[in-house]
Amino acid sequence: MMKALERLSERDRKVVYAGAAASLAIVLYFFVVEPLYYGWRGMDAEIARTAEHVARYKAAVAGTSNITAESARYDASYKQLMDSVFINETDALSAAQMTELVRAKAQASGIAISSSKTEKVEPGAGFRSINVSVLFNAPLTALSAFLREIQNDQKKLLIREVKIAAQKEEYGDQQEEVLSVRMTVTGLRFVPNAKEMQ
Repeated sequence: MMKALERLSERDRKVVYAGAAASLAIVLYFFVVEPLYYGWRGMDAEIARTAEHVARYKAAVAGTSNITAESARYDASYKQLMDSVFINETDALSAAQMTELVRAKAQASGIAISSSKTEKVEPGAGFRSINVSVLFNAPLTALSAFLREIQNDQKKLLIREVKIAAQKEEYGDQQEEVLSVRMTVTGLRFVPNAKEMQ
């Protein structure tokens, strides 16, 4: 492969490199950026719907007369909400649980995470955003499978930031290029009382 490139003129090599860079940019756009963008937008709508369900649940429990049927429906919504967030006593426990979940999803996709770090926790209305950064090297197919695993998990995980760099190595024709990835994943921790929000 390298001998073939050496035989080309400087101009032709630049065209080949530009074509490879454009191809990589197109693949990254369709398999990484676009799914993340639509996943993020869907997560915002899901959080708003979930908050509305919780408000209705509280109103139904507080004082409606026809509480039996409504309560069963809201119990199901409340259970679904609680299953989609982390319910631990501390942010550290939630971050540890989320890190293990992300590691398991990565391992299921054939990725070994080299390091992970809990980032700043952000307060919200009844929830706290737990942010975990992970570093790993993976081929594009494994990265795509990992992103799908994260997006389809029962816990509502959001990929907040992804930084991808190609490693400078020579690969054979049959070997897939390995990417160096830094990713920040966000999950929600339910906070039952207002004192802890401060």
